[in-house]
Amino acid sequence: MSAATPVNYVICSGWLMKRGGFVTSWKRRYFVLRNDRYLCYFSCEIGAGTPLSTIEKSLLGTIALGDALAVVESTAPNLDDPQTVFDIVTPNRTYVCKASAVESKNKWVEALRAMITPIPEFPFSKQGYLYKKAKYKWTRHYLAVGAHCVYQFEDELHCAAFQRIAGHSGKIFSLAMEWYCQAAISLMSTQCEPSPPSHDCDGMFNTFVITSPSRCQIWLSASSQKETRRWSEAINKEILHRRDDC
Repeated sequence: MSAATPVNYVICSGWLMKRGGFVTSWKRRYFVLRNDRYLCYFSCEIGAGTPLSTIEKSLLGTIALGDALAVVESTAPNLDDPQTVFDIVTPNRTYVCKASAVESKNKWVEALRAMITPIPEFPFSKQGYLYKKAKYKWTRHYLAVGAHCVYQFEDELHCAAFQRIAGHSGKIFSLAMEWYCQAAISLMSTQCEPSPPSHDCDGMFNTFVITSPSRCQIWLSASSQKETRRWSEAINKEILHRRDDC
């Protein structure tokens, strides 16, 4: 792609901080979004009067948005101001960018998403935070029900990023599982029911259990009895769909 950037091609331009791919320090870069679905970034500001030689010399990289999967709220760890950070997700790399303010970030996200071919969201019938029993304690996770599984995520942002790209293809689904998902509980031949009154749930309330054919049990706790019923209904519905598909 030519580095030349005629003014009539520019959709959006401005300074952003970009996180390195290998050395994860932040570098200030001047980004130019073109209507040919390329996002270019430079070491200096580029404008209509910038000489071609300067443009070519200062060009540091391009992102082909025609190949990009999504633009999402950033899931990068250890962010000082996560509200101003977003990820450009491609099959080969995730670009992490930081705007100067939330308004600027929203402007960039809207412009970039308009350049990316939308992917139908991966369908979940129920999602939210639950406590899950580990070996010695209960830990809080973000869970989602769909496609014959209960998926476990670190938080809502990881779930949302997964949803945006997982429906693209089998290959991208595998990448989404690797990048965003902590675990997937298969619902094949399982049962989901409230925990028996006699069971000691370590002081946790509103508990229910998923039992596998091998009698392996996963104990979960919701925020209320109403939520327990909703989760149980969603999981049992998915179990029935699984049986119907077999």
